[in-house]
Amino acid sequence: MATPTTWEEVCERIYAQTLFHQNPDTAEAFAETEFQRYKNQHAFMNGKNITAKATPKDLWDIIDKIPQTGARQEENNQFCAILARGNFDLVPLGRVYGTHMLWLIPGNGALPEAELNDPEPDLPYASTQCETISYPDGYPSEGELQLKGAPGEDEEKLRRFIVLGWVVQGDEKRCRKTGHALVVDLEPGRDRNSWIVLAYHWPNDGEPSWDGECENYASETVELNSSYAEGVLPGDRNRTPVGKIKSLDNSIKRSVLRHFGRDFQFTIVRRGSTRGYIRSPRGPGLAHVMSWYLDSKTKKEVCFTKEGREYVRFNLETLKIPYCKRATESFNGEDGLHGTICDGGYITLQQRQLLAQQAAQEARMGASSQQPYPKADVRS
Repeated sequence: MATPTTWEEVCERIYAQTLFHQNPDTAEAFAETEFQRYKNQHAFMNGKNITAKATPKDLWDIIDKIPQTGARQEENNQFCAILARGNFDLVPLGRVYGTHMLWLIPGNGALPEAELNDPEPDLPYASTQCETISYPDGYPSEGELQLKGAPGEDEEKLRRFIVLGWVVQGDEKRCRKTGHALVVDLEPGRDRNSWIVLAYHWPNDGEPSWDGECENYASETVELNSSYAEGVLPGDRNRTPVGKIKSLDNSIKRSVLRHFGRDFQFTIVRRGSTRGYIRSPRGPGLAHVMSWYLDSKTKKEVCFTKEGREYVRFNLETLKIPYCKRATESFNGEDGLHGTICDGGYITLQQRQLLAQQAAQEARMGASSQQPYPKADVRS
Protein backbone atom coordinates (compact mmCIF):
# COMPACT_ATOMS: atom_id res chain seq x y z
CA MET A 1 0.00 0.00 0.00
CA ALA A 2 1.39 3.40 -1.02
CA THR A 3 2.49 5.79 1.71
CA PRO A 4 -0.01 8.66 2.19
CA THR A 5 1.28 12.11 1.28
CA THR A 6 -1.52 14.38 2.52
CA TRP A 7 -3.71 14.79 5.62
CA GLU A 8 -6.79 13.96 3.49
CA GLU A 9 -5.29 10.63 2.43
CA VAL A 10 -4.51 9.75 6.04
CA CYS A 11 -8.10 10.49 7.11
CA GLU A 12 -9.55 8.50 4.22
CA ARG A 13 -7.35 5.51 5.05
CA ILE A 14 -8.17 5.59 8.77
CA TYR A 15 -11.90 5.89 8.24
CA ALA A 16 -11.91 3.13 5.63
CA GLN A 17 -10.15 0.84 8.12
CA THR A 18 -12.53 1.91 10.88
CA LEU A 19 -15.63 1.40 8.74
CA PHE A 20 -14.85 -2.08 7.50
CA HIS A 21 -12.64 -3.65 10.20
CA GLN A 22 -13.56 -2.19 13.58
CA ASN A 23 -16.24 -2.86 16.15
CA PRO A 24 -18.35 0.29 16.71
CA ASP A 25 -17.41 0.23 20.41
CA THR A 26 -13.69 0.45 19.65
CA ALA A 27 -13.77 2.47 16.42
CA GLU A 28 -13.21 5.90 17.97
CA ALA A 29 -10.21 4.80 20.04
CA PHE A 30 -8.74 2.97 17.03
CA ALA A 31 -9.07 6.05 14.81
CA GLU A 32 -7.40 8.32 17.37
CA THR A 33 -4.52 5.87 17.88
CA GLU A 34 -3.95 5.49 14.13
CA PHE A 35 -4.10 9.25 13.58
CA GLN A 36 -1.47 9.83 16.25
CA ARG A 37 0.76 7.16 14.69
CA TYR A 38 0.64 8.90 11.30
CA LYS A 39 1.20 12.26 13.02
CA ASN A 40 4.42 10.97 14.56
CA GLN A 41 5.67 9.68 11.19
CA HIS A 42 4.93 12.52 8.75
CA ALA A 43 5.78 16.22 8.86
CA PHE A 44 2.72 17.20 6.79
CA MET A 45 0.56 16.08 9.74
CA ASN A 46 1.87 18.87 12.00
CA GLY A 47 -1.00 20.94 13.38
CA LYS A 48 -3.64 18.64 11.86
CA ASN A 49 -6.69 17.37 13.72
CA ILE A 50 -8.76 14.30 12.95
CA THR A 51 -11.99 16.12 13.74
CA ALA A 52 -11.54 18.81 11.08
CA LYS A 53 -14.76 19.47 9.18
CA ALA A 54 -15.11 18.18 5.65
CA THR A 55 -16.26 20.76 3.11
CA PRO A 56 -18.81 20.53 0.28
CA LYS A 57 -15.89 20.72 -2.17
CA ASP A 58 -14.41 17.60 -0.53
CA LEU A 59 -17.66 15.77 -1.25
CA TRP A 60 -18.05 16.98 -4.85
CA ASP A 61 -14.39 16.18 -5.61
CA ILE A 62 -14.80 12.60 -4.44
CA ILE A 63 -18.04 12.12 -6.39
CA ASP A 64 -16.20 13.15 -9.55
CA LYS A 65 -13.71 10.32 -8.91
CA ILE A 66 -16.31 7.54 -8.52
CA PRO A 67 -16.04 5.16 -11.50
CA GLN A 68 -19.21 4.43 -13.45
CA THR A 69 -19.18 0.89 -12.12
CA GLY A 70 -19.76 2.40 -8.64
CA ALA A 71 -17.84 2.97 -5.41
CA ARG A 72 -16.59 -0.49 -4.54
CA GLN A 73 -16.01 -1.37 -0.90
CA GLU A 74 -13.02 -3.58 -1.66
CA GLU A 75 -11.14 -0.62 -3.11
CA ASN A 76 -9.73 2.38 -1.24
CA ASN A 77 -13.22 3.78 -0.96
CA GLN A 78 -12.92 7.51 -0.43
CA PHE A 79 -16.65 8.02 -0.99
CA CYS A 80 -17.75 5.68 1.82
CA ALA A 81 -15.03 7.03 4.09
CA ILE A 82 -16.03 10.68 3.79
CA LEU A 83 -19.70 9.88 4.39
CA ALA A 84 -18.86 7.65 7.34
CA ARG A 85 -16.97 10.43 9.10
CA GLY A 86 -20.16 12.32 9.89
CA ASN A 87 -18.17 15.53 10.31
CA PHE A 88 -20.00 17.80 7.86
CA ASP A 89 -21.83 20.97 8.68
CA LEU A 90 -25.13 21.28 6.81
CA VAL A 91 -24.27 21.45 3.11
CA PRO A 92 -26.27 24.25 1.44
CA LEU A 93 -28.04 23.13 -1.73
CA GLY A 94 -29.91 26.32 -2.54
CA ARG A 95 -33.48 27.57 -2.88
CA VAL A 96 -35.99 25.20 -4.45
CA TYR A 97 -38.34 27.08 -6.80
CA GLY A 98 -36.18 30.07 -5.93
CA THR A 99 -37.81 30.54 -2.52
CA HIS A 100 -37.22 27.82 0.10
CA MET A 101 -33.77 26.83 1.37
CA LEU A 102 -32.78 23.15 1.23
CA TRP A 103 -29.69 21.54 2.73
CA LEU A 104 -27.93 18.18 2.63
CA ILE A 105 -26.92 16.03 5.59
CA PRO A 106 -24.30 13.72 4.01
CA GLY A 107 -24.33 10.16 5.27
CA ASN A 108 -24.65 6.47 4.49
CA GLY A 109 -27.97 4.62 4.51
CA ALA A 110 -30.19 7.56 3.53
CA LEU A 111 -32.31 5.58 1.06
CA PRO A 112 -33.15 2.09 2.35
CA GLU A 113 -34.81 -0.50 0.17
CA ALA A 114 -38.58 -0.18 0.14
CA GLU A 115 -39.07 -3.81 1.17
CA LEU A 116 -36.89 -6.87 1.47
CA ASN A 117 -37.20 -9.34 -1.38
CA ASP A 118 -39.22 -12.47 -0.75
CA PRO A 119 -37.67 -14.89 -1.41
CA GLU A 120 -34.20 -13.42 -0.82
CA PRO A 121 -32.04 -13.76 -3.98
CA ASP A 122 -29.33 -16.43 -3.82
CA LEU A 123 -26.67 -13.86 -4.80
CA PRO A 124 -24.35 -11.60 -2.80
CA TYR A 125 -24.99 -7.87 -2.61
CA ALA A 126 -22.96 -5.90 -5.15
CA SER A 127 -20.31 -3.83 -3.37
CA THR A 128 -20.75 -0.73 -5.54
CA GLN A 129 -22.93 1.40 -3.21
CA CYS A 130 -25.35 1.85 -6.14
CA GLU A 131 -29.13 1.53 -6.11
CA THR A 132 -31.86 1.48 -8.71
CA ILE A 133 -35.51 2.39 -8.81
CA SER A 134 -38.88 1.41 -10.23
CA TYR A 135 -41.54 4.02 -10.87
CA PRO A 136 -44.51 3.44 -13.17
CA ASP A 137 -44.14 6.45 -15.44
CA GLY A 138 -40.65 7.60 -14.54
CA TYR A 139 -38.44 4.55 -15.11
CA PRO A 140 -40.24 1.59 -16.69
CA SER A 141 -36.96 -0.12 -17.62
CA GLU A 142 -37.22 0.25 -21.35
CA GLY A 143 -33.45 0.41 -21.51
CA GLU A 144 -32.45 0.72 -25.16
CA LEU A 145 -36.10 1.45 -26.01
CA GLN A 146 -36.07 4.83 -24.31
CA LEU A 147 -37.77 7.63 -26.14
CA LYS A 148 -35.25 9.64 -28.11
CA GLY A 149 -36.11 13.30 -28.33
CA ALA A 150 -34.20 16.52 -27.93
CA PRO A 151 -30.55 16.31 -26.75
CA GLY A 152 -30.52 15.19 -23.15
CA GLU A 153 -34.09 13.84 -23.16
CA ASP A 154 -32.82 10.31 -22.54
CA GLU A 155 -31.38 11.60 -19.28
CA GLU A 156 -34.86 12.18 -17.84
CA LYS A 157 -35.13 8.66 -16.42
CA LEU A 158 -33.21 7.91 -13.25
CA ARG A 159 -31.97 4.32 -13.35
CA ARG A 160 -28.65 3.71 -11.56
CA PHE A 161 -27.43 6.07 -8.87
CA ILE A 162 -25.44 6.58 -5.69
CA VAL A 163 -26.91 8.14 -2.54
CA LEU A 164 -25.32 11.17 -0.82
CA GLY A 165 -27.57 11.72 2.21
CA TRP A 166 -30.78 13.31 3.51
CA VAL A 167 -32.37 16.53 2.19
CA VAL A 168 -33.57 18.94 4.89
CA GLN A 169 -35.46 22.23 4.81
CA GLY A 170 -35.25 25.26 7.11
CA ASP A 171 -32.14 26.98 8.42
CA GLU A 172 -29.01 25.98 10.31
CA LYS A 173 -30.68 26.40 13.71
CA ARG A 174 -33.94 24.62 12.97
CA CYS A 175 -34.46 22.22 10.10
CA ARG A 176 -36.31 18.99 9.34
CA LYS A 177 -35.95 16.21 6.79
CA THR A 178 -38.19 16.39 3.73
CA GLY A 179 -38.08 12.60 3.46
CA HIS A 180 -35.95 12.77 0.30
CA ALA A 181 -32.44 11.54 -0.35
CA LEU A 182 -30.10 13.39 -2.68
CA VAL A 183 -28.71 11.01 -5.29
CA VAL A 184 -26.31 11.25 -8.25
CA ASP A 185 -26.95 9.55 -11.59
CA LEU A 186 -23.96 7.31 -12.42
CA GLU A 187 -25.01 6.16 -15.89
CA PRO A 188 -22.43 6.91 -18.60
CA GLY A 189 -22.98 10.12 -20.53
CA ARG A 190 -25.30 11.66 -17.95
CA ASP A 191 -22.83 14.09 -16.36
CA ARG A 192 -23.59 12.93 -12.79
CA ASN A 193 -26.89 14.73 -12.63
CA SER A 194 -28.49 15.32 -9.22
CA TRP A 195 -31.92 13.95 -8.32
CA ILE A 196 -34.04 13.54 -5.20
CA VAL A 197 -35.90 10.33 -4.31
CA LEU A 198 -38.56 10.06 -1.61
CA ALA A 199 -37.83 7.28 0.88
CA TYR A 200 -40.45 4.96 2.38
CA HIS A 201 -39.23 5.95 5.85
CA TRP A 202 -36.66 8.21 7.49
CA PRO A 203 -35.54 9.23 11.02
CA ASN A 204 -37.71 11.89 12.64
CA ASP A 205 -34.76 13.37 14.58
CA GLY A 206 -36.57 13.26 17.89
CA GLU A 207 -39.68 15.11 16.73
CA PRO A 208 -42.88 13.88 18.42
CA SER A 209 -45.03 11.58 16.30
CA TRP A 210 -48.60 10.45 16.78
CA ASP A 211 -47.59 6.78 17.06
CA GLY A 212 -44.48 7.33 19.20
CA GLU A 213 -42.18 5.90 16.52
CA CYS A 214 -38.70 7.24 15.79
CA GLU A 215 -39.31 7.07 12.03
CA ASN A 216 -41.55 9.00 9.66
CA TYR A 217 -43.33 6.97 6.98
CA ALA A 218 -44.56 8.00 3.55
CA SER A 219 -48.05 6.69 2.76
CA GLU A 220 -48.50 4.28 -0.11
CA THR A 221 -51.28 6.48 -1.48
CA VAL A 222 -52.16 10.14 -0.91
CA GLU A 223 -54.88 12.45 -2.15
CA LEU A 224 -54.19 14.78 -5.04
CA ASN A 225 -53.09 18.27 -3.95
CA SER A 226 -52.53 17.05 -0.39
CA SER A 227 -49.94 19.67 0.55
CA TYR A 228 -49.53 18.30 4.09
CA ALA A 229 -48.56 14.77 3.01
CA GLU A 230 -45.05 13.55 3.75
CA GLY A 231 -42.69 14.21 0.86
CA VAL A 232 -44.23 17.50 -0.32
CA LEU A 233 -41.50 20.05 -0.92
CA PRO A 234 -41.96 23.56 0.50
CA GLY A 235 -43.90 25.73 -1.92
CA ASP A 236 -45.46 22.69 -3.63
CA ARG A 237 -48.89 21.03 -3.44
CA ASN A 238 -48.07 17.42 -4.33
CA ARG A 239 -45.30 15.13 -3.17
CA THR A 240 -42.30 14.42 -5.35
CA PRO A 241 -41.39 10.70 -5.41
CA VAL A 242 -38.62 11.23 -7.98
CA GLY A 243 -37.33 14.53 -9.34
CA LYS A 244 -34.34 15.86 -11.24
CA ILE A 245 -32.66 19.04 -10.00
CA LYS A 246 -32.25 21.72 -12.66
CA SER A 247 -30.95 25.25 -12.31
CA LEU A 248 -33.28 28.20 -12.78
CA ASP A 249 -30.32 29.84 -14.50
CA ASN A 250 -30.65 28.74 -18.13
CA SER A 251 -26.92 29.25 -18.68
CA ILE A 252 -26.21 26.22 -16.46
CA LYS A 253 -26.78 23.30 -18.81
CA ARG A 254 -24.90 20.45 -17.18
CA SER A 255 -24.69 18.90 -13.70
CA VAL A 256 -25.50 21.29 -10.86
CA LEU A 257 -23.26 19.62 -8.25
CA ARG A 258 -20.61 22.33 -8.38
CA HIS A 259 -23.27 25.07 -8.27
CA PHE A 260 -24.97 24.04 -5.02
CA GLY A 261 -24.76 26.81 -2.42
CA ARG A 262 -26.72 29.43 -0.52
CA ASP A 263 -27.35 31.56 -3.61
CA PHE A 264 -28.20 28.72 -5.99
CA GLN A 265 -31.81 28.59 -7.24
CA PHE A 266 -33.29 25.48 -8.79
CA THR A 267 -36.44 23.63 -9.72
CA ILE A 268 -37.38 19.96 -9.38
CA VAL A 269 -38.36 18.39 -12.70
CA ARG A 270 -40.96 15.68 -12.25
CA ARG A 271 -41.33 13.51 -15.32
CA GLY A 272 -44.38 11.36 -15.86
CA SER A 273 -47.26 10.09 -17.96
CA THR A 274 -45.31 8.64 -20.87
CA ARG A 275 -47.78 5.80 -20.48
CA GLY A 276 -51.55 5.97 -20.74
CA TYR A 277 -53.35 7.26 -17.66
CA ILE A 278 -56.73 8.36 -16.38
CA ARG A 279 -57.38 11.30 -14.10
CA SER A 280 -57.41 10.22 -10.49
CA PRO A 281 -58.14 11.75 -7.06
CA ARG A 282 -54.86 10.26 -5.86
CA GLY A 283 -51.48 11.98 -5.87
CA PRO A 284 -48.18 10.52 -7.16
CA GLY A 285 -47.34 7.02 -5.95
CA LEU A 286 -44.09 6.05 -4.25
CA ALA A 287 -41.01 4.82 -6.08
CA HIS A 288 -39.62 1.37 -5.24
CA VAL A 289 -35.92 1.46 -4.33
CA MET A 290 -33.85 -1.67 -5.01
CA SER A 291 -30.32 -2.83 -4.31
CA TRP A 292 -28.05 -4.51 -6.84
CA TYR A 293 -26.84 -8.09 -6.47
CA LEU A 294 -23.78 -9.53 -8.20
CA ASP A 295 -24.09 -12.37 -10.70
CA SER A 296 -20.39 -13.22 -11.01
CA LYS A 297 -21.01 -15.82 -13.74
CA THR A 298 -22.39 -13.28 -16.20
CA LYS A 299 -20.39 -10.28 -14.88
CA LYS A 300 -23.63 -8.40 -14.41
CA GLU A 301 -25.42 -6.83 -11.51
CA VAL A 302 -29.08 -7.67 -11.12
CA CYS A 303 -31.93 -6.32 -9.02
CA PHE A 304 -35.25 -7.85 -8.04
CA THR A 305 -38.80 -6.72 -7.32
CA LYS A 306 -40.20 -7.11 -3.82
CA GLU A 307 -41.86 -10.32 -5.07
CA GLY A 308 -38.42 -11.72 -5.87
CA ARG A 309 -38.71 -11.43 -9.67
CA GLU A 310 -35.76 -10.19 -11.71
CA TYR A 311 -36.23 -6.54 -12.62
CA VAL A 312 -33.23 -5.40 -14.65
CA ARG A 313 -29.48 -6.02 -15.11
CA PHE A 314 -26.43 -3.77 -15.38
CA ASN A 315 -23.58 -5.00 -17.56
CA LEU A 316 -20.29 -4.23 -15.80
CA GLU A 317 -18.34 -4.57 -19.06
CA THR A 318 -20.48 -2.46 -21.40
CA LEU A 319 -21.81 -0.16 -18.63
CA LYS A 320 -25.31 -0.50 -20.07
CA ILE A 321 -28.70 -1.45 -18.74
CA PRO A 322 -30.11 -3.68 -21.49
CA TYR A 323 -33.76 -4.29 -22.36
CA CYS A 324 -35.68 -6.00 -19.61
CA LYS A 325 -38.93 -7.93 -19.69
CA ARG A 326 -40.34 -5.60 -17.02
CA ALA A 327 -41.07 -3.25 -19.93
CA THR A 328 -43.56 -5.83 -21.25
CA GLU A 329 -45.46 -5.99 -17.96
CA SER A 330 -48.33 -3.74 -17.02
CA PHE A 331 -48.25 -0.93 -14.49
CA ASN A 332 -52.04 -0.85 -14.67
CA GLY A 333 -53.60 0.64 -11.52
CA GLU A 334 -50.40 2.18 -10.12
CA ASP A 335 -50.34 5.90 -9.36
CA GLY A 336 -48.30 7.95 -11.79
CA LEU A 337 -47.56 11.65 -11.74
CA HIS A 338 -50.78 12.82 -13.35
CA GLY A 339 -53.15 9.96 -12.62
CA THR A 340 -53.65 6.20 -12.51
CA ILE A 341 -51.69 4.21 -15.11
CA CYS A 342 -54.03 2.37 -17.46
CA ASP A 343 -51.82 0.88 -20.20
CA GLY A 344 -52.06 -2.81 -20.91
CA GLY A 345 -48.38 -3.78 -20.88
CA TYR A 346 -45.85 -3.54 -23.70
CA ILE A 347 -46.51 -0.99 -26.42
CA THR A 348 -44.40 -0.01 -29.39
CA LEU A 349 -42.08 2.96 -29.48
CA GLN A 350 -44.46 4.75 -31.86
CA GLN A 351 -47.35 4.16 -29.47
CA ARG A 352 -45.27 5.45 -26.56
CA GLN A 353 -44.49 8.65 -28.44
CA LEU A 354 -48.16 9.16 -29.25
CA LEU A 355 -49.17 8.58 -25.62
CA ALA A 356 -46.49 11.01 -24.46
CA GLN A 357 -47.80 13.69 -26.81
CA GLN A 358 -51.40 13.12 -25.71
CA ALA A 359 -50.43 13.15 -22.04
CA ALA A 360 -48.46 16.38 -22.45
CA GLN A 361 -51.42 18.05 -24.18
CA GLU A 362 -53.85 16.95 -21.46
CA ALA A 363 -51.41 18.05 -18.76
CA ARG A 364 -51.17 21.53 -20.30
CA MET A 365 -54.95 21.77 -20.51
CA GLY A 366 -55.31 20.62 -16.92
CA ALA A 367 -52.65 23.02 -15.70
CA SER A 368 -54.34 25.98 -17.36
CA SER A 369 -57.66 25.19 -15.66
CA GLN A 370 -56.61 23.85 -12.25
CA GLN A 371 -52.98 24.93 -11.73
CA PRO A 372 -52.25 21.87 -9.51
CA TYR A 373 -48.47 22.46 -9.55
CA PRO A 374 -46.32 25.52 -8.92
CA LYS A 375 -45.23 27.42 -12.00
CA ALA A 376 -41.62 26.45 -11.39
CA ASP A 377 -42.51 22.76 -11.85
CA VAL A 378 -41.67 21.41 -15.32
CA ARG A 379 -43.56 18.44 -16.63
CA SER A 380 -43.48 16.34 -19.78
